[in-house]
Amino acid sequence: MEILFMRHKCKDSNFSKIYTKISYNAERIEVGSTNIKINSEHWDLKSKRVTNDDPLARFKNEQLSKIESDIYFAFNLLLRKEENIDVKKLKRCILAIGEPEKEEEPEKSFIEIADIWLESISNPETQDRKLSVGSLRKYKNVRDSLLKFFIYQKKTTLKVSEFTPAMLRKFKNWMDSELSFAPTTIYKRCQVVKQIANWGVKNEDGCQINPIEDITFIEPEPEDFIFLNNEEFLKLKNHKFRTKAKQEVADLFVIFCRTGFHFADLVEIVKTARNKEIEKKHFKMGIDGKMWIFKSRIKTKVVAKVPYFEEVEQILNKYEGWENLPIKSNAKMNSYLKLIAEELNFTEELTEKLSVKAGRKTLVDWLLNDRGWSTDGVMVLLGIKNLRYLARYGKADERRVVIEINKSKKFTAFLEAQELESLKTSNISSIISNLT
Repeated sequence: MEILFMRHKCKDSNFSKIYTKISYNAERIEVGSTNIKINSEHWDLKSKRVTNDDPLARFKNEQLSKIESDIYFAFNLLLRKEENIDVKKLKRCILAIGEPEKEEEPEKSFIEIADIWLESISNPETQDRKLSVGSLRKYKNVRDSLLKFFIYQKKTTLKVSEFTPAMLRKFKNWMDSELSFAPTTIYKRCQVVKQIANWGVKNEDGCQINPIEDITFIEPEPEDFIFLNNEEFLKLKNHKFRTKAKQEVADLFVIFCRTGFHFADLVEIVKTARNKEIEKKHFKMGIDGKMWIFKSRIKTKVVAKVPYFEEVEQILNKYEGWENLPIKSNAKMNSYLKLIAEELNFTEELTEKLSVKAGRKTLVDWLLNDRGWSTDGVMVLLGIKNLRYLARYGKADERRVVIEINKSKKFTAFLEAQELESLKTSNISSIISNLT
């Protein structure tokens, strides 16, 4: 182990404060300020001590020596406990030295920590950022699945300090085999579990170690996209369904397929329309002189800028405005969409998996591969700032290549026509010149 004292300049550059760093097993961490302030020139870089130019040099150097002794004491304390020492654990032990002794609080179970965490992020006074109802529901689902796993393992009182990487692997395998979760869902839930454990170590006195703190989760490759190609979309849009409920769900799905809204965003637009606020809040005149939908996404707060496509106007005219759209619950929409796929003789995959989320992917596929939009244009419409996130909803394929080839052919033909016209004009001018 190596102990380092280093200067950090104050606002007044003539003075510095001394900070402590420790290095062990090729890892380094800053312990913090010693609260010793010196003239920047009164520091010996070789001995790491205050020079005699400072009238209080002896006193300040004794303080530094005391800090060194405390660090060695903490290191030996961990050695005697036969603990695996790392710089983070050593720092916690160092900072605990000198604090008044108090009765050690027993460590709460992982589920108790999760419950306290959920309460803190649900309370507007304690939450770091405002979370939507949907996000809170997802976090609650993670907590519930974790409890089911502990019941399955017969370890309902398992502590955060006992949730080892091996236990995490069991949790991932359980979500895969018992719950049949997709790789992306497993990845996201493991991230939340790590987040809860980190929060517990930071905020609960009895919770001191998170064994999965240093684990990095690798995001799985996107699964095959579930969307309607243009032929399937037109078939759904033009079909007359036998029941009112199916027809209403199909009409709503057309809106999703031509706006790219998430379910909660469309619900919010309909609610504001019913409160007569929609024109002020979501509608603006676009640079083309037509009305556009400007909708701040609930999840990211990024504004989606959506032009009115013809199919959207047709549905709105049918129901006489946004406020009259027959909104249903997300679960009911998803159930009916599978029945609709079956009635339309769509593929087996669509019949099993078609959901509201497919509307956003259907729009991306249509814009990129049927309309030939640029990825930048699609990102503006969806309210996405990163190509990586766009890749979750769709990608260009050979249809886009054909569009690009045709554009290239048209442009080449245009240039050839311009060149021919220029040549004709040049010849006529030459003839006239010779005649005169």
